[in-house]
Amino acid sequence: MDHTSKLNSLFNDRVRKFSENIPIAVAASSVNAVILAVVCRNVVGFRSLVLWTGGVIAISLVRLYLRNYYRKIEKNNHSIKRFRNVFLITLFISGMIWGSAALLLLPRDFLGYQVFIAFVLGGMVAGTVGTYSAMMSAFFAFSIPALLPIVIRFFLADEQIYYAMGSMVLLYWVIMLMTALRLNRDIVNYLLVSYENLDLIADLEAEVKVREAAESDLRQKNLEIEGIVDRRTEELLESNKKLIRQIEERRLIADALKENEEKYRDLVENINDVIFSADETGIVTYVSPVIRTVLGYNPEELVGKNFRDFLHEDDLPILLAAFPERLAGKVGSVDYRFRAKTNEYRWVRSSSRAVFKEGRVVGIKGALTDISEKVKLEEQLRRSQKMEAIGTLSGGIAHDFNNLLAVIMGNSELCLFSLPEKLPARNYLEKIIATTLRAKAIVKELLSFARQTGGERKPISIKAAVQDELEYIKPSMPASITMETEIDCEIETILGDTTQIGQVLRNLCDNAVDAMSDTGGTLTVGLHNVGLSPDDIDFDPDLTAGTYIRLTVRDTGVGISPRNVRRVFDPYYTTKDVGKGDGLGLAVL
Repeated sequence: MDHTSKLNSLFNDRVRKFSENIPIAVAASSVNAVILAVVCRNVVGFRSLVLWTGGVIAISLVRLYLRNYYRKIEKNNHSIKRFRNVFLITLFISGMIWGSAALLLLPRDFLGYQVFIAFVLGGMVAGTVGTYSAMMSAFFAFSIPALLPIVIRFFLADEQIYYAMGSMVLLYWVIMLMTALRLNRDIVNYLLVSYENLDLIADLEAEVKVREAAESDLRQKNLEIEGIVDRRTEELLESNKKLIRQIEERRLIADALKENEEKYRDLVENINDVIFSADETGIVTYVSPVIRTVLGYNPEELVGKNFRDFLHEDDLPILLAAFPERLAGKVGSVDYRFRAKTNEYRWVRSSSRAVFKEGRVVGIKGALTDISEKVKLEEQLRRSQKMEAIGTLSGGIAHDFNNLLAVIMGNSELCLFSLPEKLPARNYLEKIIATTLRAKAIVKELLSFARQTGGERKPISIKAAVQDELEYIKPSMPASITMETEIDCEIETILGDTTQIGQVLRNLCDNAVDAMSDTGGTLTVGLHNVGLSPDDIDFDPDLTAGTYIRLTVRDTGVGISPRNVRRVFDPYYTTKDVGKGDGLGLAVL
C-alpha cells in the first residue's frame, strides 16, 4: 500500500470510528439534557428549559440521521469527506447549544446549581475524549463552544470563587485536550500498524503465488524427465509445507498483535487513574506515567521509596491500619493526603488489593485517583450551608430584637414628650433614642444579611459617618491603646449605607485592638481623597478613573502572617482564642 493509499484509508477509518460512536453520544447528550432540565426546573424559567432541551434533542436527531446516511455512502471517498465537514458543523452547533446553558440555565444566586451545570458541561466534554478523539477537529468543534461561555461568565463574575471555578473549568479542558491528543496519537499509530500488517500479508500471498507458479513449471517438466520431476516435486512439497507453516505462524503473530493492540487501546481510552504497585514492606515498585499530571512526579522519583514518606502525618495512621488489611486479601479504598512535587498536599483515593506469587503475598497493586477538587467543593458546600443557617437564625433574632427596640423607642419618645424642655433628664432620653435608632439600623443590616439583600444606598457624608462611629468606639478601647485620626478629605459625599460603613469600621477596629491587647499601641483611622488613573484600576473592571475616598485603619500590633491574609474573608476562619472571635466579622460584609 503506497503512502497516498494509506492516508486515504487512515482518513476513512478515522471518520468511520467517530461515526460509530454517534448513537452513544446522541443518547448521552439527550439523557444529560433531560437530567439537567429536571434538576434546574425550580431555578430556571420553563420557557428557557423547553427551548434549550428541544435544541439539544433536535441537533441530536440530525446527527443520528447523518450517521445512518453515512453508512449508505461509506465507500464513496468524496462523499465521506463531505460528510465529515457536515458532521463537524452539526457537532459545533451541538457544542454551542450546550454552551448556551451558561447563558439560559445558569441561575444567578444558586452556587450549587452553577457547580452542577459546570460539572455536566465538563462531563460532556470528557465524553468527547473517548468518542471523538479519532479526529481532533471533532473534539475542538464540540468542547470549545461548550465550555467557553461558562468560563467567560465565571471570569466576568466579581467574586473570587467564580475566578477559581472558571480556572478549574479551563484547566479541566486543557487536561481533556492532552488526553484527547494522546488517544488520537494512539489511534493513528494503531491504524498505521494494521496497514503494515496488511502489507506483510499481501507480500506473503504474493510469495505463495510465486511458489505455485514454480510448482506448475515443475509439473510441466515432469513430462520430460520423470526422475528430475519426482525429486523437484518432493523438494517443492517440502518448501510448500514450510511456507504454509510460516504463513500460519505469521497469521498467529498478527492475531496476537491485534489482540494486544486492542487491549492496550481499551486500557488507554478508559483509565484516568495512576496505576501503582508496592511490595509487602510498602516500597513502591511501579507507578504509571500519568503520575506526572496528577502529582508532578516522574515515575522514577517514587519507585524504590516507601509510600509512607509522602503521606500527611495526620493521615499516616489510616494508611498504616489499612495496609495490613490489603496484604491480608481485603479489597477496599481509602482517602488521604499525598504530598505533590510542589510540596503541597492533595487529597487522593487509592483502591488496592493484594498481589500473590506462587501462593504467597508479595505486595499490593491498585489505582490512585486525585479527589482534591471534590473535597474542596464539599467543603465549600458545607460552608455555604453554615452561612445559610446563620442567616436564618440571625433573621429570627433580629426580628424579635426589633420588636423590643420598638417598645424602648416608643416609651422613650412618650417620656420625652411629657417632660419640660429644660429638664436635664431630656438629654438622657435623647441619647437613649439615638442609641435605639442606631441599634435599629444594625438590626436592619441583620435582616438584609438573613434575606440576602443589599443595604439601601443614598448620598451620605462619609466623614460624619466615620466620626460618629469613632465616638462609640473610643469609650470601649483599653487605656493602653491610643486612637489617632487623619481625616483631611475635601470631597466627602458618597453613595452608601451609614450602617454598613460603621460595621466595617467597627470590625476593623476590633481586630486592631485585639492585635494590640498585650503590648498596647496606636490605632490610626484615616480618610483621604485619592485620584486613580486607568493604570491604577486594572485590578477591578467595574472601576473608572477619577477621585475616590480611601478609608484606612492602621495599628502597631503583631500584624497578619502572609499565609493568613488570603483567608481573612473566609467564614469561620479565625486565629483568635475560643470566645474571642467566630470568624464572621469580615465574612458577612
